[in-house]
Amino acid sequence: METIAAQPNGFVQGSGLYDLDTGRFAVAPEPVVDVSHLSGVFGLNELCAELVDLVDMPEFKEASLDYCRYFNGSKAEQAARYGSDFGSLILFQGHSRMDAYAAVQAGDEELARRAWAKVYGSDGCTESSPWRTEKLSGPDTLVPGSEAAWVSTNDTALYGLAAIENLALLGDRMPS
Repeated sequence: METIAAQPNGFVQGSGLYDLDTGRFAVAPEPVVDVSHLSGVFGLNELCAELVDLVDMPEFKEASLDYCRYFNGSKAEQAARYGSDFGSLILFQGHSRMDAYAAVQAGDEELARRAWAKVYGSDGCTESSPWRTEKLSGPDTLVPGSEAAWVSTNDTALYGLAAIENLALLGDRMPS
């Protein structure tokens, strides 16, 4: 936790050398902007929230909240904070739970609004999604049936996580 917080750009620094014997990352000499959407998809926010609750380390908490605050931020906001934007990112709806967590931790109403905006109007499962199945038969399938071809595993899982976490953290601020 100490060596993540000590990185020039915290979680935005990207990958780093990890020493298995000491459990520490080598602290990079220069800031780098390297963000992967997969970190948030695979539970970074939830893991960090647990660590923040268990370990009193303000520097780590701030590095975690910065990542949460800026992932769904505009390219201009990212560049103003880190000197460069995060490039092409995806899965904003799923990452809205990071906005929600940071909104609660910082008491930031703008982040709360952005969290819900990403749930309702970014990528993933939205109101404008087809929300229907299509009949399939040969030669497209061995067994005739119905399928929702527009559904993806990532979008479905992240939609569920976003709904659960945003409702838990910001249910009282859900837009009508």
